[in-house]
Amino acid sequence: MGWGDRMVRSEGHPVPYPVDDRPRHDLADALFAVTRRWPAVWKSADYHLSATCAVRCFRQRARYLAVTDVADLLHTSASAASRAVDRAVGWGLLAKAPADMDGRYLSVQLTDRGSSYLHDTVRDEQQWLRNATWDWPEQDRAAASHLMLDLVHGLRTVPRPPV
Repeated sequence: MGWGDRMVRSEGHPVPYPVDDRPRHDLADALFAVTRRWPAVWKSADYHLSATCAVRCFRQRARYLAVTDVADLLHTSASAASRAVDRAVGWGLLAKAPADMDGRYLSVQLTDRGSSYLHDTVRDEQQWLRNATWDWPEQDRAAASHLMLDLVHGLRTVPRPPV
């Protein structure tokens, strides 16, 4: 793949455009392509994905969460988060107990098995991404990470697409 001297501007900065014959994709096409290629452990089945997502919430927060925290982190309904937590509890990855502050609410805790599962999943993802971006400079990896997080924040502030 050659980059040639064709340049486009993004936020006022020059960006090289590939000179090969690949189709030009917009952001929606790119995101669809990325999610289609995410590791099979995340896509093996919807119930697996939702339970794994519930466990992954603990990467962003402390060792104890409420189901409402899981719903907020997954940007989903409380009932969908509750089902995901229940699946993860069934697999021994999470445990539920009455919350210390108010027994009417449930506290969700990452079990030792869940902690190992989360560590292994994140390690495998990071290796997979390192393999996919082996020739990228480290600052490009960091920039892509920040842009994706900005995109996630933006997606949370707009209504869902009409699909």
